[in-house]
Amino acid sequence: MTQIFTGIGLGLHGSSLGQLGRYGPKGAAGLGQGGVSLAVNAATGNVVLKQSDGFLADFGTRLDLFQSYNSRDAEAWRFNTDTRLAFEGPANTDGSVVNRTDEDGHVSRFVYDPRQHAYLPEDGSTARLAFDGASWRYREGVGQTACHYNTNGQLTCLTDCDGHALQLGYQNGQLITVTDNRDKQRIVWSFSEGLLRDVTFQSEG
Repeated sequence: MTQIFTGIGLGLHGSSLGQLGRYGPKGAAGLGQGGVSLAVNAATGNVVLKQSDGFLADFGTRLDLFQSYNSRDAEAWRFNTDTRLAFEGPANTDGSVVNRTDEDGHVSRFVYDPRQHAYLPEDGSTARLAFDGASWRYREGVGQTACHYNTNGQLTCLTDCDGHALQLGYQNGQLITVTDNRDKQRIVWSFSEGLLRDVTFQSEG
């Protein structure tokens, strides 16, 4: 089956899937038995595919690992840990902008609001970005999970309200590990000549 949605940007974020609740999407996204979902943007013709690859159950809100393919994005399949920030202007200054790329290629633009000491989205959503002088934190509304980025815009950590944390490790700019803060579960990416060859899950429990 195919799920139909509408939106002006790339990907699913900020589209009718999230903004209109059960009144937004039409149809079921499930495709076959392999954990693949298929969605089509009726406004742009864009096709978004998602494929589940597993999860870390010990994380407070459970980290589901999946890949997304966006037909209008210049990149190939990308994991949902592949989100990043791009900066326009010095941090925490009036008029400065941060562009956040989601895992499916959608880009959200955030503008600094000096009254709230935070970056607010131009699309009017409840997400916000804040910079504390050393790192960036992104959270959607009252969501339990926060994304933390370094000053280069690279995702380094995921945290929840209960103190659970997942640390992301990189090598030569490529993500190679995701480890929980108790070091009991880990996802490892294996590369050969710059190409992803394997993704493995390691767990003590």
